[in-house]
Amino acid sequence: KSENTVTNTASSPPRQSPTTSEIACVPAAQCSSPRNNQLWSPDLIASSVNRLPLFDDMDGKQLMHVLNLLKKIYSRCSDPTVDMKLLIHSIRCSVLAGVSLVFSGIFVANSVPEDSRIWKEATEFGAECSREITAATSHVVCTRFTAKVKRAKKLGSVSVVTVEWLTASMRAWSRLPEAQFSFTASSHQNSH
Repeated sequence: KSENTVTNTASSPPRQSPTTSEIACVPAAQCSSPRNNQLWSPDLIASSVNRLPLFDDMDGKQLMHVLNLLKKIYSRCSDPTVDMKLLIHSIRCSVLAGVSLVFSGIFVANSVPEDSRIWKEATEFGAECSREITAATSHVVCTRFTAKVKRAKKLGSVSVVTVEWLTASMRAWSRLPEAQFSFTASSHQNSH
């Protein structure tokens, strides 16, 4: 059998190793069985993380953070009192907790931003999203220079970042440093 095939103890056909999205759906009973501990060992997870296309553009520090999250989940996996879905939901919601986002230059005119994938994903990762800048706004996520960007820069207390900051933070399950993704009009003039 191939190295990536796992045989279940029940009489079911072999299946491939789980994807990262399947990790959230594995019952605790499966995690605690000695046979499946081989599948969920942190070393095996570490060796396979870099083969996933999702992680191709992540640096070593981001990959280590993801590995540490997976280890945290794995360490709780054998505890029958822990609801894995709630644990993963809690970790995901903490990534952008306290972040209040306004999107600018992202959505087409007359669209409903709340129905967009990026809005929904940002809220799943704990961010509060709004259409307009308020006193609570901490970040403007943008693709180009707009009136909202100008207002945020004038306020001085709002981080103006590229959409890559948000997507990379969600992909890494970690709030990445805004300074690395700071929006400047001059840096985007030639690319748009």
